[in-house]
Amino acid sequence: MNKYSKESEEFFNPAKLADEAVLALSCIERGSETSLEFLKGGLKLCDYMMHLFQGIKAPETEQQKWAFRSVRDDRKALQESGIDIDKELRKTKEVRKWISDLIDDASSHSQAEIQSIKDYLLNITMPIWQSRTSEFRERKMKRSLIIHG
Repeated sequence: MNKYSKESEEFFNPAKLADEAVLALSCIERGSETSLEFLKGGLKLCDYMMHLFQGIKAPETEQQKWAFRSVRDDRKALQESGIDIDKELRKTKEVRKWISDLIDDASSHSQAEIQSIKDYLLNITMPIWQSRTSEFRERKMKRSLIIHG
């Protein structure tokens, strides 16, 4: 059985984590109870995004080229979106800190700050979501073009 280092990525859907975190943040905005698991998913998403941004800046080794295709595709989608990597890395660290503050105390940030967190999570995961959706559609179309029989 293969051993994976701490740096290996888990297989998850960043868009789903973003949706769940936004749902939890909306509950906080309304003053209702929210699931801490959804907010912790937001922290996990921020960690993943920071890992992607740092991976974009560093040259890719031969081992990383073959390790995780989904991570490579996510990096490529972010690169092609034309975002400023340094700016987004700083913003992601700030958003991660804010989410961590909200886990500790739900009233630690204003409505405007919570709204900016929600907007950021959706905007930063949009290129990944679009990439994965188009890849899924291409695979589905290829399968439907194959004649069975």
